Amino acid sequence: MPSINVNGMDEGSGMPSINVGFADGPSIPQISIPGGSASGRSPQQDAPQMVSVTRSGLYCGGCGGAIIGRIVSAMGARWHPGCFRCCICNELLENLSSYEHNGRPYCHLDYHERYAPKCYHCETAIVDERFITLDDPELGKRTYHEQHFFCAECGDPFLPPALPGAANRTFEGDGAFAAGDDDVGFTVYRGHPYCEACHVRLRMPKCKKCKKSIRDGMQAVEALGGKWCWECFTCASCEKPFEDPAFFQRDGKPFCERCFSIMIKSEM
Repeated sequence: MPSINVNGMDEGSGMPSINVGFADGPSIPQISIPGGSASGRSPQQDAPQMVSVTRSGLYCGGCGGAIIGRIVSAMGARWHPGCFRCCICNELLENLSSYEHNGRPYCHLDYHERYAPKCYHCETAIVDERFITLDDPELGKRTYHEQHFFCAECGDPFLPPALPGAANRTFEGDGAFAAGDDDVGFTVYRGHPYCEACHVRLRMPKCKKCKKSIRDGMQAVEALGGKWCWECFTCASCEKPFEDPAFFQRDGKPFCERCFSIMIKSEM
């Protein structure tokens, strides 16, 4: 800014003098940039230019952050050990069995509880590779643990433990039992499966003499209000088979003509 100074009288002229001077202008603060030039350019001109950074290295499949240190390799990705967890219970999976479904990690328990087939008998998840698939017209579609598909009467499993199993064995119950050593069959009665022995014992008619079950297709005689094995239907006295279909009855027992005649004559 200009300033006016009034001095005393000049000894030579006797007139006062006015001196107009200019003070130094206000100082402009300077920003010192280490290593910068003193060329007078603004700080913006001396600022370093931005450079693009390419994403590289290992990044977590869970949080997306960079991985430094230990990593877990699973499901085609890399994970922080603390990020690889079950998506249901949040259990750490680094040292546990893990399963993948739709790109999400599961622990052993949660995966099988949701996606494994359930045993019809015990209603728990089937985690074994070998299990039984049932497709029956009456019972419908079911799955069983190998030893949980058994006869409703005796409790014996239809697939014996000594019989080598397959990864997935399918049974079809149609009331007919296969004759092969490796074939397993059952019959259904009132919504329950039965083995051959129990089915025959419980459902088939019994011979009036030997009390054994008479299976379908066996030669049998129907007489005296019941069924008889072919070889059991003999004369109650001489125990010989009848030469012709005719026989005589007394006290619920069959007699041949010869024995019946002797018995009648002895009573006369």
